[in-house]
Amino acid sequence: MNNKVNYIDWKEISTIVKNMSDNIKSDYNPEIIISIVRGGMIPSVIMSHVLNIRKIENIKSIETISDEINAVKQEPMIDEKVDLSEIRRKKVLIVDDILGSGATIRKIKEEVKKWQPKELRTAICVVNEENWEKSNKFSYNDEIEYIGKIVRGWVIFPWEM
Repeated sequence: MNNKVNYIDWKEISTIVKNMSDNIKSDYNPEIIISIVRGGMIPSVIMSHVLNIRKIENIKSIETISDEINAVKQEPMIDEKVDLSEIRRKKVLIVDDILGSGATIRKIKEEVKKWQPKELRTAICVVNEENWEKSNKFSYNDEIEYIGKIVRGWVIFPWEM
């Protein structure tokens, strides 16, 4: 296991989200952002301002059992009270801070598709390539449309410090 820790500060995350937003503007016009709670909340708000999208919905999902570095993971659980009826026939963008194994984003996409969006795309600030490779035989580019940065090892965001 890689013990490397990648620290991302406010300036870097702002740049990552701005660059992703510029890429999104060039080929997609989402009507609603779905933020994955907790990590996706801050990037979602920043992105909503850059993209001028006032509508944000939240989906709570928990995969790690603690906030410690290299915390043990469990099967992602989604809050059962989620109501995404407003996304029906809308262009939706799911936003999260990190992609590791991909289990959370797959679970969220599965849930969002039940609400029949017109189109669905995903934006991930940071991909932990090491964790992805342990769990998948295919590329994360097949799963995620917009990626901000690729690293190997644990990531600590400024809101976690």
